[in-house]
Amino acid sequence: MKISQIYEKYKIMPFLQEHMLRVAGVSNLICDNFKLATDEKSIISACLLHDLGNIIKFKKNWYFKIFKKTDPETWSGLKEIKNYFIEKYGSDEHEATSAIIKEIGARDRILYLVKSIGFSNSIKIYNSNDLDLKIVAYSDHRVAPFGVTSLQERHIESRSRYTGHEESKYSLEKFDYLSSINKKIESQIFAHCNIKPEDITEEKVRPLIDKLRNFEIETQ
Repeated sequence: MKISQIYEKYKIMPFLQEHMLRVAGVSNLICDNFKLATDEKSIISACLLHDLGNIIKFKKNWYFKIFKKTDPETWSGLKEIKNYFIEKYGSDEHEATSAIIKEIGARDRILYLVKSIGFSNSIKIYNSNDLDLKIVAYSDHRVAPFGVTSLQERHIESRSRYTGHEESKYSLEKFDYLSSINKKIESQIFAHCNIKPEDITEEKVRPLIDKLRNFEIETQ
């Protein structure tokens, strides 16, 4: 099934589609310039699917807050989709994503990669010998809300959202430590790459988006 068909079937929000397509674009550039063997199809598939359940984070997301103020009709529609997702998949966005991936019949390797990434898993990813996993996780960390950026800029942007307030997921110290681990993951990846981190830009990734909309997700 094409990823565009999956996005349509599950009513994935346009800005969330764009995020996952950009993440896949980053991984595509890395794989095309990687010196060692990788499972490129699984890597790109995982990137295209990794945030399918994120509608569940509705009110916590800055994007929804903008819609509530500027476009109440769209906000109401998103709220309905969110409620449907929670009713069907539960209130955890990660569990919802995994459930959808199983529902579409994607290969186990793809599900494993999606379930294994995440900022909180940075130490495990760094210590892993799984280069595919490192590429998927790193690619996600190179895409900010408005496009592809450097790892450092992404962490600066995320730091203000995930630390320093009552509902913070991380202390400043923990966040900065995990950020430093991700910098090491970047070094692990580009030690085997023909390009440098700074060669991955919004300008290089944007032309790949339309091609990736037709990407076929391999099923069991």
